[in-house]
Amino acid sequence: MSQNDPPEVRLRLMIVDDDEDLRLGLGMLLEAFGDELREAANAEEALEMLAEWTPQIMVVDLVMGAVSGMDLLRQVRQKWPQMKVLMVTGYGTPEIEGEAYRSGVDGYLEKPFDNAEMIAEVERLRIEVIDGGLGDRKGRITGTTKQKGEGK
Repeated sequence: MSQNDPPEVRLRLMIVDDDEDLRLGLGMLLEAFGDELREAANAEEALEMLAEWTPQIMVVDLVMGAVSGMDLLRQVRQKWPQMKVLMVTGYGTPEIEGEAYRSGVDGYLEKPFDNAEMIAEVERLRIEVIDGGLGDRKGRITGTTKQKGEGK
């Protein structure tokens, strides 16, 4: 990196999915961004991690265990409203997608999705985090938030 290059921005990403193979595959795909990446097998595990480590972007499966991805989304919106959440599901319907957006999801992909779709969505959310002032150069959430629709 030369002196003229912008400083590298590293963010924190969490993948929450009960499918171990999907977590592994997504982890390998998203490692290309050079971000700090952690995985949780269910919503309960994710909430435990969130008590100590807060990502700027979370990829959440809709259907998993006792606590659904939708329930996790609602809890995240209450405690960490600035976090970007991308929901993925193999059980998508227009009604579920609408509920996800009404509950505050930032993106929604139906399984099976292709890698290019996932990369595009995560890159879009990364840009929103960086442009929205949510991350410092070390990838920590700074507390500055934008309301949906501001600056658009």
